[in-house]
Amino acid sequence: ISLLFLNRQLKKTLNKTPIDIVHNHCLLIGLLGTKIAKNRSLPLIGTIHMNFYDYVRALTPRLADSIMPFTNWALQKYYRDYDSIITNSNKGSKSLKNSGIKNLNHILHNGVNLQYISKIKPNLFTKKYKLKNNEPLIILVGRIDPEKNVPLAVLAFKEVHKKIPQAKLAIIGDGSERKKVETLIKQHQLSKNVFITGFIK
Repeated sequence: ISLLFLNRQLKKTLNKTPIDIVHNHCLLIGLLGTKIAKNRSLPLIGTIHMNFYDYVRALTPRLADSIMPFTNWALQKYYRDYDSIITNSNKGSKSLKNSGIKNLNHILHNGVNLQYISKIKPNLFTKKYKLKNNEPLIILVGRIDPEKNVPLAVLAFKEVHKKIPQAKLAIIGDGSERKKVETLIKQHQLSKNVFITGFIK
């Protein structure tokens, strides 16, 4: 992303391209989008896919509370010229307000292609992973990265398992903390009840 930001050819191409609105999703490349919107007096919209406090806490758990005032200041500076900001959850919207970002923000939940889902056989997943009908199944879908805090889900499931021994937890996704989560599953002797599928197409 940083290479794209520094790429002069990309800037040149974008400057020649007819643009009606700039919609940024990423902070670094978003700097280029913000500059283009300013120079050409275009509407500027941003979409935020994360809760910044959770992200900072995942990266620096011991310093999160002391770092957040600076993070909030940086976010306010970054988003001050935006006309609108979109988040995908109520929690994300609340996080923005707590960070002091005053821009008009909207909540737009991630969409699901119901036509695609309706074609999938209901028992396809249970058959593939050899799950029984009488086994309660909990599914977690997402990246296995620090900001997602998947280890917490595993520890929470451990408490479920104590009360419902036949319950299963399926973690659908992959990421930088997969090995850490797999080790945690083994440490708590949950290998028979918790499994990671990786990304599913």
